[in-house]
Amino acid sequence: MPSVERSCWVFSGPRRPIVVTGLEPLLPYLSIFLLDWPYKAASGRAPRQADIRVQHNGGKFRIQMNVSNRETISVGDPTEAARALTGRLYAAFASQLEQAASLHAAAVDSDAGLVLLIGKSYSGKSSLALNLAMRGHLLFGDDRIIVSKRDESGPLVGTCLGLAPKVRLPLPTNCDPKFRHFVESHMFFLDGEHYAVLHLPPSLLARFGAIRDVATIIAFERRDDLSTRLTPASRASILCDLLECAHNPRLTADRFLGMLTGWSASLPSYRLRYSSSAEAAAFLAAEWGFSSH
Repeated sequence: MPSVERSCWVFSGPRRPIVVTGLEPLLPYLSIFLLDWPYKAASGRAPRQADIRVQHNGGKFRIQMNVSNRETISVGDPTEAARALTGRLYAAFASQLEQAASLHAAAVDSDAGLVLLIGKSYSGKSSLALNLAMRGHLLFGDDRIIVSKRDESGPLVGTCLGLAPKVRLPLPTNCDPKFRHFVESHMFFLDGEHYAVLHLPPSLLARFGAIRDVATIIAFERRDDLSTRLTPASRASILCDLLECAHNPRLTADRFLGMLTGWSASLPSYRLRYSSSAEAAAFLAAEWGFSSH
């Protein structure tokens, strides 16, 4: 039996397997967050140097990407370590593609294509995306999505990697009862009072490897005193938003900026201001013709 330090697991990647070592202590927790990303234990020696290394020492999990020591994180809780590992897997997946990034964003399918929902942490991405899923619209991700070019002249596409959606707790006291029931009906894992992880059926959540053209970017702002309003966004403001939420550890700063500048110029972009996730979801469903699946 190989030691934890030498154990090797391979995850499906777009060009080649993503190699992870030291995964054993996190295996019971990984299935909470990854629904159907194919991975397996490697037989014999590792096929090559690990993309991600997990080390467990002194009650701490240390997760390091091979591309940079700056990608190292250290956490004590195994559930949080497993969740952090999923983010590193997304980055490793994106790093194998030439024009790609892992976006901290939600994505929902519409008749026109994927609608990317970007915003700061605690801005309500998950609640808005899950409100759309509750209405029967296909969710590509509530927290992470891979965006890339099919080819040099092709459209931007979003790739789903099957990360389970989550929602912050507690739900607001004035939460829509239908949304509360939806969350409680699909709740799979509860992390104390911080958040719940949901496992949705394939009719509501795209599975690993699903690809769809990106139709538009919507950046949003939630405030209690705002009525729902959608207005065109400037390229400069969307570029700033993308710089805050996009990640690819293998691209140089110049290449990364050039890529995101091209994205902001090629897609219609809007800014959504709202106070109620339920009202905003109904507004977007009517505005963008989201298809039920």
